[in-house]
Amino acid sequence: MNNMSSKIFNYKENALDLHALLKDILKIVKKTWWVFVAAFVLISGIYCFYLRYTYVPTYEAKSSFTVNTTTSYAEVAASYGFYYDSANAEQMAKVLPYILKSSVFNEILKEELDTDKINGTITLNAIKNSNLFSISVVSKNPQDAKDILDAVVKRLPDVSRYVIGETKLNIIQPSSVPTKPNNSINYIIAILTCFAVTLAVGAVIVIITAFLRKTIQNEQDFRDQLNMNCLGILPYNKVGKEKMDLPFYADESTDNGKRYAECMKTTALKVTRSMQRSNFKVLMVTAALANEGKSSVALNLARYIKSGNPDKKVALVDLDLRKLSLSKMTNNNENYCPIDKLFEQPKTVKKHVENKVPRVQSESSSKKIKLMFTENPKDVVIFGSETPCRTPERNLNNDRMRDFMKELREIADYVIIDSPPCAITTDPLIISEYCDSILFVIRQDSTHRWTILDCLNNISTRGCNIIGGVLNAAKESLLDQSGYYGYGHYGRYGKYGYRNYGKYSYGKYGYGESKDS
Repeated sequence: MNNMSSKIFNYKENALDLHALLKDILKIVKKTWWVFVAAFVLISGIYCFYLRYTYVPTYEAKSSFTVNTTTSYAEVAASYGFYYDSANAEQMAKVLPYILKSSVFNEILKEELDTDKINGTITLNAIKNSNLFSISVVSKNPQDAKDILDAVVKRLPDVSRYVIGETKLNIIQPSSVPTKPNNSINYIIAILTCFAVTLAVGAVIVIITAFLRKTIQNEQDFRDQLNMNCLGILPYNKVGKEKMDLPFYADESTDNGKRYAECMKTTALKVTRSMQRSNFKVLMVTAALANEGKSSVALNLARYIKSGNPDKKVALVDLDLRKLSLSKMTNNNENYCPIDKLFEQPKTVKKHVENKVPRVQSESSSKKIKLMFTENPKDVVIFGSETPCRTPERNLNNDRMRDFMKELREIADYVIIDSPPCAITTDPLIISEYCDSILFVIRQDSTHRWTILDCLNNISTRGCNIIGGVLNAAKESLLDQSGYYGYGHYGRYGKYGYRNYGKYSYGKYGYGESKDS
């Protein structure tokens, strides 16, 4: 991709795609549902324990009564001397609550109960458009609740007569000592509350995560978000644990291998045409992070470039010196040659007089490279190293490597280089000096867009052309939509969550656990 450094950030920003957002939400829920279940169980347990630990039982004593006021004519018999009308009822409904809350009535109750503090809460409720009232007292002690209620009923007429005149309380429902708390813990309500809170918080987290989850999921994302051509879409292939550290080799005798091979042939054809148009010979295959499948792509890409161009000399170079996964896989093959062996027997030794540093020039290395192609005319010639290296910068940036790459460029027609990830090492920046083109491997729905853009921007400043990218480990539905020929269903995908730089520590030599496919 020409002028990548000037174009890399000029990608088209997509409008909010509700369909894609919904798919991301469902995908996150599918992967993390157990987290929400565990959170719900944990929150429910903690909340129920908190309720039980802080629980203080309270008791409620109740009584109902009517309130009547005297008539203006005192001569009427006492049994008929109290009456009710709507005006008085409305007045009493307004006045009695104030009386109960007054400091005067509070002191009267203390005197009646012979105590310094009222151990309870008094509540008065009036029935609308009537002189019927209900009064309740809530206290931590059931006997105190009844005693306070009895005192209120007894002394209320004495205080209210100064406000509304002579009153009489006619008890309808007498009070009694409560036997059960009125605030029992309802664990069902507590659990439902925890479920609602967990669901609401979880929904917010999932929606925000899905909204911010900017990964590459299809061919359109290459153009719109990365300003880069997608040269191929490769299916996911599930491999056993014993092969996780090795690149995937497409075996066309299996359904998995057939499907992968068909997709890789299309990719190899596009890559070859792109390199031919620009007269490129050396292609670096890299990725942003580990476990994106770059080594598998490099291996199979070289195979199918050779298959499509049998008369061409195709070389595959393993320069991922910290892992050497390609070298480990092919070191017993006849078409494999360690780079160090090319320089084992130098013919001349010259010294730079200026700095007194000896420089070994191997005149036979070129012959050995040619011999490898002569002895393996039908195969890809693979160059690698025998042991991983902790500090590959020295080996990559020395005269021997420069001479080797120069000679290989002159002899081979196509050179495919397996490079380390860009986001966690600087090795690709050194390797790019030997290349004229780059193929970027991106695992579907794996690495964040900005991580990829940073890598593309950094590596494009070295003057190497990014011819495009490959979407690896793609879902079958995407392959079908893109018109790739399929052979059936090949299992579920692994867990490709967000990557971060710290997750892939170097360890002794490598980047961490590999699942290259």
